[in-house]
Amino acid sequence: MTNSIMLAAGREGAKKPGLAEKLFAVSVLLYSTGAFLPWLQAGLVRDSSNWMGALLTNALWVLGYCVSLFLLFRNFQSPFAHVKGNWVLLVLLGLAATSIVWSEVPLLTILRCVTLSGTTVISLYFSCRYGTRELMSLVAWALGIAGVCSVLLIIFYPHSGIGSGDFGGDWLGIYGQKNNLGAAMSIGFLVFTLLFGFTRPRRYTYLFLAGLMLVLVFGSNSASSIVVCAALPAILWITWATVVPSPRLIWRRFGVVILAVSVAWVVALNFEEVTNALDRDVTFTGRTAIWVLVGQAIQEKPLLGYGYETFWRGDEGLGGDIWEKIGQNLFYSHNGFLEIWLGLGLLGVVVFTVAFVYLIVRALRFVLNRFCLETVWPWLFLCYLFLSNLVEASFMRANTLPWILFTIVVIGFPKHFRVSNPGLV
Repeated sequence: MTNSIMLAAGREGAKKPGLAEKLFAVSVLLYSTGAFLPWLQAGLVRDSSNWMGALLTNALWVLGYCVSLFLLFRNFQSPFAHVKGNWVLLVLLGLAATSIVWSEVPLLTILRCVTLSGTTVISLYFSCRYGTRELMSLVAWALGIAGVCSVLLIIFYPHSGIGSGDFGGDWLGIYGQKNNLGAAMSIGFLVFTLLFGFTRPRRYTYLFLAGLMLVLVFGSNSASSIVVCAALPAILWITWATVVPSPRLIWRRFGVVILAVSVAWVVALNFEEVTNALDRDVTFTGRTAIWVLVGQAIQEKPLLGYGYETFWRGDEGLGGDIWEKIGQNLFYSHNGFLEIWLGLGLLGVVVFTVAFVYLIVRALRFVLNRFCLETVWPWLFLCYLFLSNLVEASFMRANTLPWILFTIVVIGFPKHFRVSNPGLV
């Protein structure tokens, strides 16, 4: 029996979620995007004395963990059975927990591992209670609310919704940083685009909301999110063109290869012009300088790293030295793989890369077997996660929407794959 079949059977045997439970689910998803954090963390000073965060935001997450756990045990007899045999999830969680042994600040690693486990509980709750379409509907509600609230704030309270200083004119919405708005809305763009393409009811509403997400991404002036939003429809089209049966399938695949190579060649030859068109430079707005300094820090502890989520501790340690050299407060290295390397060393990078490639291959096999929303969503979301983590960092970051969705995808993947059974996925 596969994970997906077990989860579906469990959902059929449990009482369907009511309005209150769905409101809780939407609230958790909305909160995981970082919405309203400037107000929830008002007065928090990011220095070495308070790297554990604000009491209110932590309390809200603990509440989310507890409610999710309560709903799991209320509706399912053995909710954690779906995790026990999932080697990807167990290896990643186990590696993070093991890093307590070599962590520079064991207490901080313990706390971060607790939040990572709590995030897993939330993801397990969503996996057990909702199917793919229900989940995407909930995510659509959460990001739709975030988008509308951002628009209202930008229009009626521009001093809060629009950046100032170096980021003057960039839209922030209900987020404290333009990249946060761009990242959240790019996921919304992906979700609404897929709902438009694979559902009939309200499909033009989904198209309008996908457009709204795109407008907010461009308004945020987050170049990484703009590139991701441009790449995702292209990946979806390429997947359709090379997977969906057709008498001209071979020619379509040949054409896609020629087109992809041509685009890559043109971008490589005109890279500086491309970055200038995005109002950026070849250093990716100073990210390359950060990567060089992070690389130097990695050389100090290359194999095991500094312990899960302990490198950036305000002005303490080597992270504080990078603060001083760069001249700004940083809390991640703007690259998901470098961030894993800082915390879990080369061991963590190798383990995570193997797990991620395994998931990508399985997702692609599912799409090849059947082109539908339930298979395209994991495949395209994993592509999104890879692209976004080239210049941002959401790999293994607890309490964030990308990692919640990633864990849901991991839990929902079937253990065994049968090409002869198209109903498997």
